[in-house]
Amino acid sequence: MTMDAQDLTTIISAINQSGGLPITMQSVVQTDPFQFWVMMAITAIGSLFIIIYAWELYGKDLVSGFYVTRIVLSKWFKQSGRHYILIKHTNEALFSQSMIDGKTLIGIEKAILSFKGEPFDIILHTPGGSVFFAQLLSKIIKDKGNVRCFIPYYAMSGGTFLALSCKEIFLGSMACLGPIDPQLGSLFGYGSAKSWNEVVRIKRRRASDTAIQMAFAGKQYTESLKRDVYCLLSDKISDDIKRESVADYLTNGNVEHARQLTITDLTDLGIPVKVIPIELGKYLSKAISSPIIEGVYWR
Repeated sequence: MTMDAQDLTTIISAINQSGGLPITMQSVVQTDPFQFWVMMAITAIGSLFIIIYAWELYGKDLVSGFYVTRIVLSKWFKQSGRHYILIKHTNEALFSQSMIDGKTLIGIEKAILSFKGEPFDIILHTPGGSVFFAQLLSKIIKDKGNVRCFIPYYAMSGGTFLALSCKEIFLGSMACLGPIDPQLGSLFGYGSAKSWNEVVRIKRRRASDTAIQMAFAGKQYTESLKRDVYCLLSDKISDDIKRESVADYLTNGNVEHARQLTITDLTDLGIPVKVIPIELGKYLSKAISSPIIEGVYWR
């Protein structure tokens, strides 16, 4: 006896109406093998395109930066029997800006402890940061003696302060340092120590309590930094009068805080600098441009 689909549907309906177990019948759709493999091929090609695009956009920099930073630079510095500390600050997010701060201090402390007294160099790429932590780190670096500093692009403000703490300064051909005049304030007012003094000088009795406090603190910071810079320059500029003049120039705020002091400018000031070797400069550029390296990194 044969039974077609209509007979089977009639039987199932009768069983359901009689109170038996409810039964449903679903039609089975068979997939065409050709359509299946076409869809698989389209999916594979699309995934490959996404992978290639992501590699071109991020992958090369990630792999190249990791390789250069972890392997090539380590070999380069170890040829001279030295370790290195890379201080890189490029994050400029509003509430998470990367700069010289407590994390930098902790990172450098860990690095120096791991070196176990062996010599090291510092690679700087930073806009600056906290006066307190810059001064403290400066003392640590200066105390270590023969530390060389390599600056492929820039080390401004507190970064310049750290650079001057090193025995030798190497700059990229287009690199720069900057003034070290203190910057202070809050969300309601921010500027250089020099600018706060000008506010108080111009407004006199009409100056706010905040402006007066900032001007006073700025004067203290300026005197402190000038004294420190004068001491840091002792192994770079032998003439006392010239050293006093350069320390004053870097800290008095008479030039803009973003002034770019190139190799030529620094040489004219009497600060000895050397040029980073071309081959090393290429590796440092790769390390700086790598998005996976941020903050303090050492080998």
